[in-house]
Amino acid sequence: MKKNDQTIISLLSKKIGHSPTMIKYDEQDRIHALAFNNCRLSQLPDEIENLTSLRYISLANNQFDRIPHVLFYLQSLQSLNLDDNKLTSVDEEVMHLINLKELSVRNNLFSRFPDSINALQSLEKIDLRGNMIQEIPDSIVNLKLLRFFLLSSEVLKTLPSAVGDLKELCHLHLTSSCIQTIPAEIGQLSKLKYLQLSHNQIRALPAEIGQLQQLGLFSLNYNFLHELPVEFGNLSSLEIISLEHNQLISLPEELGLLNALTDLNLRGNKLRQLPSSFEMLQQLEMLDLGENELEEIPVEIISLPDLREIHVDANYFMTSPPYSIASKGKDAMMEFFQNT
Repeated sequence: MKKNDQTIISLLSKKIGHSPTMIKYDEQDRIHALAFNNCRLSQLPDEIENLTSLRYISLANNQFDRIPHVLFYLQSLQSLNLDDNKLTSVDEEVMHLINLKELSVRNNLFSRFPDSINALQSLEKIDLRGNMIQEIPDSIVNLKLLRFFLLSSEVLKTLPSAVGDLKELCHLHLTSSCIQTIPAEIGQLSKLKYLQLSHNQIRALPAEIGQLQQLGLFSLNYNFLHELPVEFGNLSSLEIISLEHNQLISLPEELGLLNALTDLNLRGNKLRQLPSSFEMLQQLEMLDLGENELEEIPVEIISLPDLREIHVDANYFMTSPPYSIASKGKDAMMEFFQNT
């Protein structure tokens, strides 16, 4: 079996003019993973359809302006990587890839969401980052098994309420776009564990975000948030929060209820004081408060048992402890409080 596949690879390499950049065999000595990356390809030889056990193929950094039709005959294919090509659309024949679970088409030339992708009923992960997609269609709800959805687009302004119907979604990554509002339906994503919305234009969060009981990571850096809803305190599984460079003036006391929180990044906001409930964050290991307008850091926060790292640089109005001491780090602040 292996000899047959090797013969096919030899023929492919000769026609393409390049050897595979990656090749792997399964337990039956059949090729199950193959890559021809950075080969300046614009088409594939038909012989590739004879690799009937192929489950993964990567054709990244080439010159394809459409998915090669020969790939549609690979019924065992589960993962397809066409990052950094020149794709503008996806042919309807993609529906023949009935076992495809992962599709990555980062940094192509899409201007609209490829509707034909909605026919991929086995799809669990799609990566569309680095395209110029203007909107996410409601038809995305047809991807019933979708678990990972990654998209970034400078012209994407809205997140449709239909996203709430993606019941299996556990990772939502919508960064470097122009999204301004988050629909209340996001609270219906009961399996969501990672929510990354950095580098958008979001000014407020819906109260329903507090329903995401499985959420472990929340990243919303470089947006325009002025406040957090009190329901944020209901996110009992949250371990990492990153809200760097927003416009937060204050924080709700309910943040102290986040018992699982280990990392909290609040750098680059307009905070003048911290909630007294912060002393309840007993699992907190890293706290970044740099570039705010804080006047004091309570000793109860500095004394948190697991706190390894605290940053308070560029809080020039701090008096307790004095900024000259606080800027030196946790040990210097602890010494100050012990001596006062």
